[in-house]
Amino acid sequence: AGRCLMPDSAWQTKVSAVLGLMAVQITVGVLYRVAQAHGGGFHFSTMSAIAIAETSKLAITVALHVADPHRENGSSAWAAASGQLSLSACLHIFSLASLYTLNNQLAFYVAIQMDPGTIFLFKAANALIVAAIQMLCVGRRFSGEQIRAMVLQMIGIIIVQHDPCRGHGRYPLRVYGLMAFSVGITAVCTVRNEYIVKHYRIALNVQNCVLYASGAALNVTAFFLVSNPSSAQAGLGFFDGYDSPLAVAVVACNTLIGIAINLVYKYADAVLKCIATDCTAVVLCIISAIFFNLRPSLTLWCGVCVVCYAVYSYSMAARPTERDPEASRALVREVSMQGSIQDEMELESAREAQRPMLQRT
Repeated sequence: AGRCLMPDSAWQTKVSAVLGLMAVQITVGVLYRVAQAHGGGFHFSTMSAIAIAETSKLAITVALHVADPHRENGSSAWAAASGQLSLSACLHIFSLASLYTLNNQLAFYVAIQMDPGTIFLFKAANALIVAAIQMLCVGRRFSGEQIRAMVLQMIGIIIVQHDPCRGHGRYPLRVYGLMAFSVGITAVCTVRNEYIVKHYRIALNVQNCVLYASGAALNVTAFFLVSNPSSAQAGLGFFDGYDSPLAVAVVACNTLIGIAINLVYKYADAVLKCIATDCTAVVLCIISAIFFNLRPSLTLWCGVCVVCYAVYSYSMAARPTERDPEASRALVREVSMQGSIQDEMELESAREAQRPMLQRT
């Protein structure tokens, strides 16, 4: 009887982690839409929202690091952290935080232009752009099955975004360009994460402390120096607009989504994370068709099915080389995940970096 309970318990944990991630992702997609003012933009500063979220994540991470019982030789939290960090490592993590800062603000701006279903579907099918940058920058290899799945993803996106009644895309070309640019930033973040994993041995909580502190500082600086195109009013104060529950919910979701992704990678796996993202995109497409003026059509739903099948095919495709499952599981505990949605390829890229050099020849 005991042997039967363990698989059931493990499966329930996986399902709970996936459903939790889906709930947070769907909430983020809907919130970014309903929190907007009637005239466009947000009633609060999106830079202050991310700064507050990053500060919240920093406080959680510091508490976890201080409470960690596995520090070497019982050293203090500060000594353990400073012993792992160098100026070079901090600069690399700071550059990663800079890219995330830009991408987070871009996500708010795109949310004003696009429905949430289209945004998440585009994110689910961004593999081809990420793969191209990885192949050019770090020599990442992909199997024929993976490449075919990535091409199929892009075909699915084109089908979804083609409006057969008007004979062109559902949104202006500029908006698609912004989404592609955002995916490109995600790909560069993938390369930066791989470099950090390959060249530095830094504990997860320590790396996250530097990452979140940098993110908070960058967003506060940007609030005072850069005009925010995503806000409804140019003169918004740092804490203006947070009397609205929607603004508070946006901050809370940006705090929780990184935790949710970590839980999926810890208790489930990257394949289930991809499936969760697919299901989220489908649910948001349905919500967008009902509430957010996404015009449904047979072409749209066929395209959604093509994208979801392609993402699943990619996640199940054979890799060019086999990986040590124990090393992969160990790496999941070490790779740092930012609050923005990360794709399965980032984890795979980091796994590639961990393989011994002899195995790559």
